[in-house]
Amino acid sequence: MQNVTDMLDKLTSESKRIIKEHSLEVFPIESCGIIVDTNSGQKVLKSKNIFNSEKKFLIDNSIFDEVKENEKMIGAYHSHTRDGSEDFSTEDLTVSEKIKIPFVLYNVILDEFKGYTPTSKKLSLIGRPYFPPVFTCITIL
Repeated sequence: MQNVTDMLDKLTSESKRIIKEHSLEVFPIESCGIIVDTNSGQKVLKSKNIFNSEKKFLIDNSIFDEVKENEKMIGAYHSHTRDGSEDFSTEDLTVSEKIKIPFVLYNVILDEFKGYTPTSKKLSLIGRPYFPPVFTCITIL
């Protein structure tokens, strides 16, 4: 069961427009980036998808250097670009829970946004996806 919460309610129409535009620009590769709260409102920082993939994403760490001291990251986003991938994947949800950051998903095929906020539940080791660099044999320790 997905924890769809108020993350989408927090997202401004301008942020949605930028995320959608970014997703269409890089299609069929999954887009990704972060959403930041600033003194003057929200801003979306677009990232290169390090995996350069239609099926998975990894945000470039250099994007975090662009977040200023008085700003706060409130979420991360990515797109899904294939039929049958309208919801967050198990890996998406697991990573959101692990890093305690809400996720926004834009589905290019359906032209639809979804939000997920982590629940702080303890993650089971059984059935956990292998997802470098977040989930590996080393991160269990």
